[in-house]
Amino acid sequence: MLSTESYTNAYKQGLMPNLPPIDVQSIIDRGNEIAMYIVVRSDLVMSPGKVAAQVGHGVELALDLGKRRAPQWTPSDKPCTKIVLQANFEEFHSFISEVTLSKEHGNHVAVVVDEGRTEITPNTMTVAALIPMPRSEAQRFTSKLKRYK
Repeated sequence: MLSTESYTNAYKQGLMPNLPPIDVQSIIDRGNEIAMYIVVRSDLVMSPGKVAAQVGHGVELALDLGKRRAPQWTPSDKPCTKIVLQANFEEFHSFISEVTLSKEHGNHVAVVVDEGRTEITPNTMTVAALIPMPRSEAQRFTSKLKRYK
């Protein structure tokens, strides 16, 4: 886990100019665990294996994005909770828009665009994944969505 001191030093050196110093341990101590929310499009017809692959791609992209955009929430030595949600076409695009237009989290969502090799039309967005972040931060975007079934 990135220590508060390491993060603060990186922030002071200008390596994270858009992010204020955060005491990660105090967030976790307050019961606000770090979690990753993955949203799967429910309007697409995908086999369970295809959904699993798309979720895997989303997790991988979001972790990579999180390491670059918010390393204080993406500790490499501790896994975070993953929560998979579902959204129809309108809900999915609304979710992406809300996150993207957010002042604090505009660059904190990774979108999987399928290449169309198997079940999905090429260039179809299948999954959107938030970078790991405190649940309270993510829930303002995810509260309207249901768990994936």
